[in-house]
Amino acid sequence: MDDTSQNMFTEGLSLYTQVLKFPLSYKVTQYNELNMKGMILNVTKTEFDFNIASFNKTDEGAIIHIKLGSHRLLEYKGIFKKFIDFMSLFNIPFADIQLRLNSKGIPVEVLNQPEIFTRWVNLREGELKTFLTDNSVKPIIEGADKDFSDSLQAIKDSLFYQFLLPPVYGECSQKPIHKVIVQSQLYQSEKFPVAIEENFISSTPQEVEIIQAGKFNIDWSKLETLYDKQYKAICNDAKFDYNVLYQAKYRYLTRYGVMRDCIAEFLEDTANKSIVSKQTFNIQFIKTN
Repeated sequence: MDDTSQNMFTEGLSLYTQVLKFPLSYKVTQYNELNMKGMILNVTKTEFDFNIASFNKTDEGAIIHIKLGSHRLLEYKGIFKKFIDFMSLFNIPFADIQLRLNSKGIPVEVLNQPEIFTRWVNLREGELKTFLTDNSVKPIIEGADKDFSDSLQAIKDSLFYQFLLPPVYGECSQKPIHKVIVQSQLYQSEKFPVAIEENFISSTPQEVEIIQAGKFNIDWSKLETLYDKQYKAICNDAKFDYNVLYQAKYRYLTRYGVMRDCIAEFLEDTANKSIVSKQTFNIQFIKTN
């Protein structure tokens, strides 16, 4: 590691907002796939834009204002189209978010919480009203009531926001640099504590490149019991053999301290890859205003 790289690693990234022109525009491509024994059971690929409308430094960190665009469905299984359209409605309350970040860049407060909840109430009593008596979606509605009335934890637990707002600012020499909770897609009842560690790759006057990866704290005995109940029979009694990967590769513009791009993935497989869940995010910086 040369002196420039060492200095960047030691001092960390800073955000020089005085030379930035807002909004900062990004494009996100999200891909979800569930594969069982070589057959794709479900796949969705969506694309959406988001803008960082403003980013103001404070003594404790920063305040960021994010505006999300509508989702464009690029790929899907036809039988799931109605459900996808239904779930896409739940993006509406988070279309405009103002967050207080700590010195590392992690959300610690939702500043426009009342506005988010009002948008949710309008959605629930409007487009979703006909679903309120449907017992099959009742758990989804109840979960949304909780998420949109106190949104900070929902944002912290969201894969998208974990990858979008990583702990990259300031000195990050300690390990782990951050801890998150990740929802398993193969074992829906399970949420895993994940310790994020960072590997510094390179730095130039133009950009800095880093990789952040997660180390999982898993109750293996409990998970294997779930495997025996849910999957073992359909996997022809194959061994449990569970693997998981949580990783994001970033490039940040050195001069401005903003993300240039991110390629992130959360992968799970079990029974010697007989069942595979894949979630990926490709975040690309487009332009300033």
